[in-house]
Amino acid sequence: MYLDPLERMLRARNTNTTIDSWQGIYRHASNQTVVLLIDHKTEGEDTYAMLSTQLQPLRDLGYLTHWNGSARILRPLTIVATGNAPFYNDDNYRDMFFDADLGQLDSVHDAADHYLYNISNSYYASTRWSKALSRDARISQSEIASQIESAKARGLLARYWDTPAQPPNMRDFIWRTLIEKNVGVLNMDDMGTVRDRAIGWGSLRT
Repeated sequence: MYLDPLERMLRARNTNTTIDSWQGIYRHASNQTVVLLIDHKTEGEDTYAMLSTQLQPLRDLGYLTHWNGSARILRPLTIVATGNAPFYNDDNYRDMFFDADLGQLDSVHDAADHYLYNISNSYYASTRWSKALSRDARISQSEIASQIESAKARGLLARYWDTPAQPPNMRDFIWRTLIEKNVGVLNMDDMGTVRDRAIGWGSLRT
């Protein structure tokens, strides 16, 4: 559904470019990668393997963001697996990144010199909005700020999904709060509303 149209768009944008001077699909932000977040609804290993096979044409064209063993190389399309996707830690090569659990980044088994979830294997760190909340609003604010900083420390983009869509004033308050706390990406379904509301909010990813 998505891969073939994306391939056609990227081919059209890169007819006269080299692999290191690629053009993304956005004409006014040509160096912006597109993140395709693929939610694995079924048990992960078979789905993950099938997805890898389907990505081969884009892989062969050099269009996929990848980890080359020492650095993450940005390309016009970044694949992120979420849901029931199985976690594989391969230090040599990767072009399908994971959506880490934002609420579980900090643990006794993690160490700052080598975080389990890092830029070599993950791209987002996400959690359901309701899981970040407490009965005490001050604790919620502190917890959200701490989670966003934990993601940043690992080179990941913090993301909160299933934020309330109604009432509009609550939705806008949550969006503004997340932007003020420098959330990595704003999860939403209505681009027009964000554009209309975001004047004066500063820069943001959507």
